[in-house]
Amino acid sequence: MAASLAAHFIGFCAVIAVLDDIRPPDVGRPMPAFGYSILADKELIPVTVQKNIRRALLVDFWATWCTPCREATRRLSDLHAKLHDKGLHIVAMTTEQEPTVRAFLKNHPVPYHVALDNDSLASKAFGVRSLPFAVLVDNQSVVRWTGDPRILTEEAVQRFLDLGEAPASQPDSNAGATAAAGEPYLLIRISRSADQERNSIGISRGDTGTAISLKCKSKPIPQILRAAMNVSQPRLVVADNVSTDLYDIEFEQRMCGENHPAFDVLVNAILEQTRHSISYVSVEREVWIATCRNKVLDESKHDTPSIGFQKTDEYSAAGVEIPQLISAIEARYKLLIQDKTELPGRYDFSWKFDVPFDDLRRTLQAKYGIELRASQQMVTIPILKAK
Repeated sequence: MAASLAAHFIGFCAVIAVLDDIRPPDVGRPMPAFGYSILADKELIPVTVQKNIRRALLVDFWATWCTPCREATRRLSDLHAKLHDKGLHIVAMTTEQEPTVRAFLKNHPVPYHVALDNDSLASKAFGVRSLPFAVLVDNQSVVRWTGDPRILTEEAVQRFLDLGEAPASQPDSNAGATAAAGEPYLLIRISRSADQERNSIGISRGDTGTAISLKCKSKPIPQILRAAMNVSQPRLVVADNVSTDLYDIEFEQRMCGENHPAFDVLVNAILEQTRHSISYVSVEREVWIATCRNKVLDESKHDTPSIGFQKTDEYSAAGVEIPQLISAIEARYKLLIQDKTELPGRYDFSWKFDVPFDDLRRTLQAKYGIELRASQQMVTIPILKAK
């Protein structure tokens, strides 16, 4: 059963990505064996961790999509500049693919070694459960400290190098700390479901403009990604090699000022942690164009949008915007619809469930003045596949 974690906040919440029942190595025990590949200028250099550490090894686990990791990078760069010549060796470890990492480092270079975690072996060996996460090892290959690298100070690491005195431990990251109101906030939990039996409860997705969220239990990766990307089933093609494992997701993000939250953070985290990728292809497809001759519909009195059965044989969409209505129709009939209605409000719709698409078209036109006309268009379709 995957561990249940609460984020530890230092100005900005640490990202949580839980995939297995894994625990960090106990302080005072030998460092686990692991290997990695250092990013050189034009090649990868395979390395097996050396037992003869000069004075201190700091292994930092990070990701390009992890906003708190960038703050940690600034701290580590400063530590490297001041303490590398005194015996501190830093290796930044990521499970991401080489092109992704090189592209990021081109705009955000660091002075210390960056390495690829081959098949996540180092992450598993060190029990990485959150990002950023660091492990400090002494010259006897003994783990002396683990935690968020952003709390490491030059003075603390200098004492460690001179006297062997380990930095102070950070507060327990399982203690359930929360971010203060008005502060930026990011929480991502990704865990394989324990029972692997699909949950009948739907995916909860929220968006207030300054805060977004997505939560679900025991759902497949394609369904979770469609919810995060806010696309219907026909708008994300799933390759045959995509994992059938079920996942539990908890995601919350709050931004301040002119910054806006984005579900892209969650999408990228899911793809990286579950070893999947999305590519895009342009194809000619039949697309139904939705227009409205009335241009005015009665506004809904429902505060909360809902889509589902109203009666035994009737389907209803209450308090929904036109894009939500279109997504429901796309998912039901496995086709693509483009919104040209120019209707900005929330409305109520109902139609007989399980009717042919042509019958639905006639209902929408007769009751609401919404017309659907077919056309051939070039469209860009994302394809989900396993790495």
